[in-house]
Amino acid sequence: MLIYVTRRLLLAIPTLFLVILIVFTAVRVVPTDIADLLVSGGSTSSTGQSDAVKAAIRKELHLDQPIPVQLGYYTVNLLKGDIGRSAYDQKPVAKKIYDALPVTVEVALLSITLSTVLAIAIGVMSALRQDTFYDYGIRLLTIFAFAAPVFWVGTLAIVLPARWGYFPPLFFVPFLSDPISNLQQFIVPATVLAMNLMGSVSRMVRSSMLEVLRQDYIRTAYAKGLQTRVVITRHALRNGFIPVLTFLALQLSNLLGGSVIIESIFALPGVGTLTVSAIATKDYTVIQGCVLFFGCIVVVMNLLVDLSYGFIDPRLRRR
Repeated sequence: MLIYVTRRLLLAIPTLFLVILIVFTAVRVVPTDIADLLVSGGSTSSTGQSDAVKAAIRKELHLDQPIPVQLGYYTVNLLKGDIGRSAYDQKPVAKKIYDALPVTVEVALLSITLSTVLAIAIGVMSALRQDTFYDYGIRLLTIFAFAAPVFWVGTLAIVLPARWGYFPPLFFVPFLSDPISNLQQFIVPATVLAMNLMGSVSRMVRSSMLEVLRQDYIRTAYAKGLQTRVVITRHALRNGFIPVLTFLALQLSNLLGGSVIIESIFALPGVGTLTVSAIATKDYTVIQGCVLFFGCIVVVMNLLVDLSYGFIDPRLRRR
């Protein structure tokens, strides 16, 4: 098991470096000079600052160095936890992401929990009742949930209840301050975000369960007289959930992308809203930090899924 974990950890290192390289390169190819943004407070039309000030800023940020040298400084600063400063308020980007992180984490956790629980329950029941009216109805529902755009469902979730006089809380309330108001504010956007993921995962669970239920060891378990609940939970679901874990990790990027839209629609001050605001104001340092954050989350989640394989399937521990 130790060899398996070590191998996966070593494979994650070049992946993280590739993410850093892509983010670093993307910011360097934009047409706007970052030094102009910093001296003008975010307004690229301002030309009142001297060239000496801009040169000093480029030297401070190592923009006057060759690209490989800049990459080295950037990587070292990342290891120190320094992502840079905003071009507008000069606040550290890491602090901005840290302040917005609880909102994004809460939306993501609620969405993943809702979608996974519903997807497993629906997918297993659909597989057990294959080609029945219940199965056809569930498959139609999951296709709609998977195909419906997140921004469209989110807009309907705001507009339709408003016709009957219900409006969700407009200002963010921390969970520790008022749990009830916090859940009232987050349950609707989390449910909207979970719909798309639930639709795709439930279909994956159904396909995986149908394949597992046809295996010889499942028929042997039934022949031994085991109850259906025991056969499904101990044998079928445990083995059929391995490809579903991989699919969940691949869908995480869609979940993060959807959180950007959902946070904007429901006015949640998360990392998604921070990213949209940075794009609107051309704050490239913040954009770089947010994109790097999302990329690292995807890499880490895929690593955790790989490590979980060893606990679910003992055969992988010997590799």
